Amino acid sequence: MQSTKKAPSKIKIVLVSAILITLLIAGPRISMMSRVSAQANWQFDWFSYTFLIVNTFGMAVIFLTLNMAVKPLTIGGFILNMSDKWIKVGLNVLLFLLIHFLINLFISQIRDFTPFNRPFGFLAIGSNLILVLSTVIIAWVYRLLVTNYEMYIKNEQLQKKQAETKFEVLKSQINPHFLFNSFYTINGLIGKNPQLAMEFVNDMSDVYRYVLQSSKANTVSLKEELHFFEAYSAMLKKRFNKAIIIEENIALATLVKKVPPLSIQILLENAIKHNNFNEKCPLRIRIESNGEQLTLANTLNQREVIEKSANIGLYNLNHRYKHLSNREIAIRKSETEFTVTLPLLDHENSHN
Repeated sequence: MQSTKKAPSKIKIVLVSAILITLLIAGPRISMMSRVSAQANWQFDWFSYTFLIVNTFGMAVIFLTLNMAVKPLTIGGFILNMSDKWIKVGLNVLLFLLIHFLINLFISQIRDFTPFNRPFGFLAIGSNLILVLSTVIIAWVYRLLVTNYEMYIKNEQLQKKQAETKFEVLKSQINPHFLFNSFYTINGLIGKNPQLAMEFVNDMSDVYRYVLQSSKANTVSLKEELHFFEAYSAMLKKRFNKAIIIEENIALATLVKKVPPLSIQILLENAIKHNNFNEKCPLRIRIESNGEQLTLANTLNQREVIEKSANIGLYNLNHRYKHLSNREIAIRKSETEFTVTLPLLDHENSHN
């Protein structure tokens, strides 16, 4: 559950915005100031063009950086809260005046011309005010993007934590569910065949050992799950004898694939709980794997009255799959067969 949304890059936004501002503002500035300089009999040469372009780009970068800043700024021992809009307004004004003073001083040193003493200077101030306002608007949009991104990340983290919490709750429900059904089975065997009940308890201890070992894992290999399936099906056969017939057709290449632990157990319990069957009309269960799927199908002879349950079977399993891989189980039902198909997971698409 990794985020595909990335935070807006501050450096890229500053550079791209500065280039756009330069393209939009430098052209009109050059056009207006060349006309004014012609009227004032001042030579508007290559230096003037270069200066206006560099000046526009440099001011855009400076004011964009200032207006996008949010971290505290330390100047001469004073800490300025850059999240305070009035502090930014003051800094914008001071920086604007300082830059124009330095520009005036610079040009006065190399040219017999003082911008503030001519119409050229007023045009420079006006166009630079437009430039500063442009950076303020861009910085405001940038802050909206950052705020939106931060809210997105917080929401994503909250959803992830909630999903993980739900997943842990679902996993913790497996053990009580398993115990309930096992004790129900033992209760049915004790009166009929005490020796078989003892053997069932021994099988149950082996099965429950697997339950404990896999309880901390999000996924296990299909090979491990099938070992458990063999032990668990032995328990079922002790109870139901020939009333249950299980067939397996597992492709060797799929044994390294992953499934949530106890997935097959949940499907077996679901088949037993919802169907009528006996030795004359057995419950036939077919489990097979191929490619990316594991399928368990059972003959359908649905009970009219369904046993009460904790309602955590297929619902639980489906939610575990959604948490692990954003995939879901597939359920198909015909007049004669009920089929559940589980996605087989790879290492990279599970969180194990």
